[in-house]
Amino acid sequence: DGKWLIGSGQEATLRIWSASDFELDREINVESGKIHHAVFSRDAKRILCVSSLGQSVFVYDSLGGGKRNQFSGVVSYFQSADLHPGGKLAALSRPGGSCEVVDLDTGKKRSFSDGPATYIYAVRFSPDGKWLAIGKGGAVRIYDLEKREEMLLLEGHKKFVYALSFSPDSKMLVSGSLDGTARAWDLPSGKERSVLPGHGRFVSSVGISLDGRWVITTSWDGAVRFWNARTGEFLRKEIAHEGTAWDSSFHPDGRRLATAGKDGKILIWGMDRGGRKNP
Repeated sequence: DGKWLIGSGQEATLRIWSASDFELDREINVESGKIHHAVFSRDAKRILCVSSLGQSVFVYDSLGGGKRNQFSGVVSYFQSADLHPGGKLAALSRPGGSCEVVDLDTGKKRSFSDGPATYIYAVRFSPDGKWLAIGKGGAVRIYDLEKREEMLLLEGHKKFVYALSFSPDSKMLVSGSLDGTARAWDLPSGKERSVLPGHGRFVSSVGISLDGRWVITTSWDGAVRFWNARTGEFLRKEIAHEGTAWDSSFHPDGRRLATAGKDGKILIWGMDRGGRKNP
């Protein structure tokens, strides 16, 4: 709903700030290890987070802080997770090459495991709730959730796919890879729109603004790169963080971007100011 910003760091704590004045509003203590990924449900009532040790995925009540679900790895561990826009499903990936979609109310699971038994670093539901994208090895596999079948195989990356992001209308997907490139794909055709090269190191996150104008990529070189979403044209590079720029997220109004880095900082960028850092 655009009211809150969530962040996690080296401690087992989720911090939630007001998106209007960026004052810290509340903290939620997570019981297992450091947290390396956290995301709100669309209605902001649930928070899904993955422990950095990979042993557990938790779903918390965002207001009361109570734990609603926990999924624990025994032999294996979790690498990526996402919440369905409807808020009732979670996608959880494991390194053996499988991705489970779990009903958070009933616990019922569906497995998506086509292709080679290799690492899955990224899973993402489309905003319209119809598709699930899985970065498996150097390819992206897109599944029709209702039909439970693979509909597209997107190939082009030379190394593992590490990040995925759909456009708000679900008609474009951007993938980021350990090969130092990002790629934009047209949906549902699966045609490659553009290659976004030139990252100093691995691409750690990708994002598409809510108005569909911008693509941003972050990298292990600490930079944020801005691209024209329609043409794939490179616009500029900003050194944002000391060390890796880990993650990024657009505000629903499309006017602000948040990036988080290994330096322990969250930076806010004004997209209505051409993507310049806000004071």
